[in-house]
Amino acid sequence: MADSSNTTTPAPSAPTPTPTTTSITTNISKPATPRSRESSESAGSDGGRPRGYIATRFFRPSLVDLCIPVMAANFLCFPTFGYISLDLRPKVVTLLPLDLPLDLAAYLIYEDEYWERRSRLHWSNSDIAAHGRSWKQLFFERYFSDALESFDPTCSEESALTNMLHICAQYIHNLIIYQLPSRLNISVFLVPLASQIETLKIEYGSRNVGMEYDKLRFGMKTSDCRSMSAALRVSLALSELTLSYNLIDDKKVEILVNGMAANPTIVHLDLSHNYISDAGVIEIMKLMSADKSVLTVLNLCNNCITTQGAINITETLKTNSVLLYINLRHNSILDEGGQVIFEALYVNSSLEVQLLLRFKPVVAIIVPEIEPFQLSIGRIICSGPYQTSTQSKVWTKWS
Repeated sequence: MADSSNTTTPAPSAPTPTPTTTSITTNISKPATPRSRESSESAGSDGGRPRGYIATRFFRPSLVDLCIPVMAANFLCFPTFGYISLDLRPKVVTLLPLDLPLDLAAYLIYEDEYWERRSRLHWSNSDIAAHGRSWKQLFFERYFSDALESFDPTCSEESALTNMLHICAQYIHNLIIYQLPSRLNISVFLVPLASQIETLKIEYGSRNVGMEYDKLRFGMKTSDCRSMSAALRVSLALSELTLSYNLIDDKKVEILVNGMAANPTIVHLDLSHNYISDAGVIEIMKLMSADKSVLTVLNLCNNCITTQGAINITETLKTNSVLLYINLRHNSILDEGGQVIFEALYVNSSLEVQLLLRFKPVVAIIVPEIEPFQLSIGRIICSGPYQTSTQSKVWTKWS
């Protein structure tokens, strides 16, 4: 049995002394070991940190900055801005995706910055001056116009356009359609916009058809004129109507005038580049002779109006004091027709006439003169060759 007295028992290790306040103070107050010159030059001036050191603790984002990207990334699942302040909304909108559902974006997002980005994604050339200087209005007007221009009834249903109109209607004030090949009943889409649409321009037909050209696909049909006339009766905010290049003849213009006669708001009417002859001019003059007519600009350029049509126009010009401009260029009006028009300007001295006599464009601006006994009541400004008297500024020769 081993002798336990000879066994050496190791002494228990002494506990590590806990540093006291005095020792800590001593360690802090100990002078720093001097560094060499090379190490001093390699270190920066900010507490001995090396050059290029960035104190990241000064750029630590706040909780708000951390939440904004998360909120934008999950906006589709949680479509709300909550109770964030107005100065934080633009930060969230800047990060929102541009493929949000249209009904969701239209209802919740009103910042123009978002709609500008979304508009430039669809169209490279965008001018907000023609759309109320609003990017949101520009987007919805052009988006709905493109939908009408590309609509194919054989591939899509009309209900899809109706649902789209329900979303866009609040922001549509100007509707410009450069091609309408589908022969839609336009009144179905114009009647919901009757209280707010101000400018309407439609060309029935197709563009860039190439060898697939078909004359029957171009121009307004009688059914199109009837639906347009029904829409014009209720469009009480419409001020500018353009129906150029629609193959409108006298019978069709009669249908259109019936609708415009019930609309007292149209001030600009463009029926240029159609097939309107003297009989159609009579219908248009009935519209201008109405007591509630406010038509100030009338464009009948490039139609089939002859001298007889010019005579019909002059009878209305003598009594109409509202019309300020009429364009009769590229018609079959001869010198006799131009003469009766200028004779009518003796009575109506505030009218601007643009016509083409002997294939030379003439712009006549009538300004009252001091001497009423002269041959002309006003000053004639022509864009072609002409002769004038330098003293009285009276046009003496038709060029």
